[in-house]
Amino acid sequence: ARRERFLSIFGSLSMTLLFMIWAWALIVAFGLLQWAAQQWGGAKGASDLAEQIYFSGVTFFTLGFGDVVPHTPPARILAVVEAGVRFTKS
Repeated sequence: ARRERFLSIFGSLSMTLLFMIWAWALIVAFGLLQWAAQQWGGAKGASDLAEQIYFSGVTFFTLGFGDVVPHTPPARILAVVEAGVRFTKS
């Protein structure tokens, strides 16, 4: 019984942790891609890396605050792709 209780808690916590790590990795990866797209496109007033990771998080969870926006066409396409990759309610 003790083993079964441990495994029932461990299973649910490990899945939750796995989803959190997966989301974090996608947000950071898209943030790096957004930062590169802003630098590559030569956008005026391009944001720093931390701001692009913040923008990636806002886009990933489709909050859309609007305080940081993509300025180059590749960055805009990436934002649309990231919003499509986000978690969905099934």
